[in-house]
Amino acid sequence: MIAAHSTVFAAEQQAALTEETFLVDIPVVLSATRLAQSRSDAPASITVIDREMIKASGAEEVPDLLRLVPGFQIAHDKQDIWIPDPVGATYHGLSDPYARRIQVLVDGRSVYDPAIGGVRWDQLALEIDDIERIEVIRGPNGAAYGANAFLAAINIISRHPADVPTVYTKLVSGSGNYIKGVARYSQKSQSFDYRFGVSARSDDGLEGEYDSRTTVKSNFRGEYRADNGDILEFQFGLSGGPHQAGEMGTETERSTSSNSNYQQLVWRRTTSVDESYQLQYYRNYFSASDSFNVTFPPSLTPDTNINQSMVTERNNVEFQHTKRWGEAVRTVWGLEARRDVSRAPDGWFYGIDQVSNDLYRAFINAEWRYSEKLVTNLGGMMEHNGITGTGFSPRAAINYHLSAQNTVRASASQGLRTPSLFEEFANGRADLYGNPAFPAYSFVSPGGLESERITSYELGLVSRSKNSKLVADVRLYQDYIDNMINYPENANPPAVPPFGPQYTYVNQGAVSINGVELDVNYRPTRSSRFVFAYAYANQAGSYPRYYNPDEVRPTDPATPTHTASLLAIQKLGRDVSASIGVYYVGRMGWFNNLSPAPPYTEGEIPEYTKVDFRLAKRLRGRNFKGIVELVGQNLAGTYYDYTSSVPQDRRVYIKLRIGAD
Repeated sequence: MIAAHSTVFAAEQQAALTEETFLVDIPVVLSATRLAQSRSDAPASITVIDREMIKASGAEEVPDLLRLVPGFQIAHDKQDIWIPDPVGATYHGLSDPYARRIQVLVDGRSVYDPAIGGVRWDQLALEIDDIERIEVIRGPNGAAYGANAFLAAINIISRHPADVPTVYTKLVSGSGNYIKGVARYSQKSQSFDYRFGVSARSDDGLEGEYDSRTTVKSNFRGEYRADNGDILEFQFGLSGGPHQAGEMGTETERSTSSNSNYQQLVWRRTTSVDESYQLQYYRNYFSASDSFNVTFPPSLTPDTNINQSMVTERNNVEFQHTKRWGEAVRTVWGLEARRDVSRAPDGWFYGIDQVSNDLYRAFINAEWRYSEKLVTNLGGMMEHNGITGTGFSPRAAINYHLSAQNTVRASASQGLRTPSLFEEFANGRADLYGNPAFPAYSFVSPGGLESERITSYELGLVSRSKNSKLVADVRLYQDYIDNMINYPENANPPAVPPFGPQYTYVNQGAVSINGVELDVNYRPTRSSRFVFAYAYANQAGSYPRYYNPDEVRPTDPATPTHTASLLAIQKLGRDVSASIGVYYVGRMGWFNNLSPAPPYTEGEIPEYTKVDFRLAKRLRGRNFKGIVELVGQNLAGTYYDYTSSVPQDRRVYIKLRIGAD
């Protein structure tokens, strides 16, 4: 979807991925409009995390890379009763662990979970080593990717088979009995390139918690080039394994498992340097097995079953046409159809065999180069789905090149967030004592929810020094969000006897966010690089305290006022390099942890600073090359990024890469 749309765009993409591009000019991006554009011509602020930054960060999990993006926050939790994924990532807070207001794509395939919402990061059949770069659009991008590209959109671009070593292996060992092995094999020829990778990891999880896990992943990417110039790309992958969950030493302590797989097929035809067509189909599948028994008085035996097992499937087909109309205008338009299905009749959707949502879309984005100095981007997405009906997400932007080094941008956009299947059809129920006469509900939905809406205004500046060693992006923004979907507690639940708190999904809540963001990339020499990000956010709003429209609480604690990061990279010689990452997040709270009672700040986590370090030595031999690395994480001491009951302690890892590029 977002890969090169013609041979010209393909060349632009490859050029954008080299070190020289960052030294010479502002890099080309592919994700803002589905057109290959310079960042200075794009209608939105974009952060690019390239291969050098990925390696220098020392990260092994994709969400940790998002700490390099202005305004992002990452959460780590234990495998608890209601939290089957231990990692969350959000932009400007305003989230529980399932960050439902961010769209995430891998090579144009949405990995957004339609059942619960957000992204199951641990289920991505993708290793850090497979990623070429990540483009993060900060702000609504519904005009290009529709509903759920609400606060931000993330496009993960994997490495092309022709760009990776033929044989590659990696071994990682570290704190918490962390063990990981990665192996990849690739081949390239005149007409067919492919790569195949497998990985396995296991760890003990958080100290003192019952949340160890084992995960096995594999993925394949192949590209066939026909004699007539057509390109056929196909990918597939799977991920999954067993993991522990629940509170240690209680009845909730248990073993669970989850598995996912995907298949993706893309056909591209380039009829000229100015025109191309693309047809894409993909399927995502996820399943989780999680069922356990607990005891409720006056019973003396664990006879109440809690069933969180679930199966979710998405099928998606999309057509896209890209064309250049002379020297001034380029357009990309397309059509899309999708079906989402989820089955969890014994828990999440009690008594309902299957819930589903069908979606149909039409989109267009146009770039008009009015003059050498003035570029206009106009676009919109019209979509219809079975939950909220028809909606439209428009965007308009004007970029004015003050000089060859400086560009100012003004844009306005609107976006939507469609309720997840669980938000619309929730019927989370368990039968106390195994008796249907005593139902107990955790989450319920009356149905008929509407889409959340966002209106965003932005002023931006993209600037670079004359020698291109310094590139900076400044964003000033004002976002208005209304019709927010929340789940206030029902103060008087109808279920008797009560089964803890009961929550009901409603459209109630509004938020205003304004602030400034700074994204700076500075390379004083070929041996040194500094990447700095800063975000200031001023947020105010309210959402329901209880299932009562007359009683609300403030949203302010859910967004940190300040976040910042600095990644410093230094080559210490021909074969040695070092890097240090410093990440700061101000005081904040995740929605589900904040107290519903005044002063509403109980459950906040204090501000924290995270410090990571990496030292790498390149190994060379006659028929051998590799890298050995020492990585330290959380070196500034213990901190909390989700809840005060889950500390993030110091960790040390040793990595050995063989066949590394």
